[in-house]
Amino acid sequence: MKRMAYFIILFSLIAAPVWAFDNFTYTGARAFSMGKAFTGLADDGSAIFYNPAGIAYVQGRSAGLSGVYQDYSWGYTNTALTWSPNYSERGFSAYYLQKGLGISFSLMGEGWWEEITFRGSIYDPNETYTMTPVFYERYLTVSYAREVMEGLSLGATGKYINTDDPYDMFETKNGFTVDAGVLYTAIDNLSIGLSVANILFSDIGYVIPDDFGQHAYMDKLPRNLSLGIAYRPHSDIVIAADVHNLFEDGVKDVLYEAYYTPKRSYHLGCEWRAMEKLFLRAGYFYDQRISDLPGFFDLSYEYDSYHNVTFGAGFVHKSLSIDAGIHFDDRKPKMEEHPIELNRTTLMGFATTSLAF
Repeated sequence: MKRMAYFIILFSLIAAPVWAFDNFTYTGARAFSMGKAFTGLADDGSAIFYNPAGIAYVQGRSAGLSGVYQDYSWGYTNTALTWSPNYSERGFSAYYLQKGLGISFSLMGEGWWEEITFRGSIYDPNETYTMTPVFYERYLTVSYAREVMEGLSLGATGKYINTDDPYDMFETKNGFTVDAGVLYTAIDNLSIGLSVANILFSDIGYVIPDDFGQHAYMDKLPRNLSLGIAYRPHSDIVIAADVHNLFEDGVKDVLYEAYYTPKRSYHLGCEWRAMEKLFLRAGYFYDQRISDLPGFFDLSYEYDSYHNVTFGAGFVHKSLSIDAGIHFDDRKPKMEEHPIELNRTTLMGFATTSLAF
């Protein structure tokens, strides 16, 4: 395992990492189809994650189940290494919601679901290692909200987070974190939301994998301040906009002694009730990712940016709702001088089924 650790560090020097910081935040097809512009809307089960204050206005009770899948294939070759990983993101989230209370459980796995063979090391270029490196993260959340005055609600979400590291290079630690949110709906056809993720948290150690083969090892959760607005120009149309990561709170990579700051991301989304039972949705967001370790042990990471577009539809029949969507982006390695290319990617597919009762 020590040899594997040396190999991963060596690989870190030459690979082109493509982190997206919010890798474990898939939380529902409707919100995702709207480009994750949901902080100012927050009117279904996704409010638990985007803005818990929204569950104060939920009527009745509902339960839902969501799933997500995406696959990438990167190609990398040099004289010592042949690397063609097929990287997948797979996960699901289940929730129960009633006015003022929400409970959910989420499981996300990112990595290589088939065995990967690492060829070569600093000791023996002919030596091989075979493993199935999938990074899992599990969330158990409880949310509570109430309307403190007409049109103004406050809410909070407590999360228990469990993670692991298949490389055994880093001691992951389970931990707790608290999110808080505010939602103001007293203006006709307009709502404004504010949420702070990880406003409080315990000691935690977790790994951020990327879709090419590098990883960041963190001992702190960044505080993420998001501001959102939702406007209804017509009873059948909703337009929403969010700004995430307003704090740009820095986080330390404890393995490489480097720092990075999650950058702001901008989100736009809309929903149109095309027919009595049919909803159409679209969204866009411009996101940043960690791109590489400049000089390896320098003080911070560099960043790359890419565009994301989402589309989705929803069908409602009595108390049953079915939502589905797709997501695609134009991510590619920033380090063009290296022999790295994205050979293939599937559209991210996501779906949610919910039942009101």
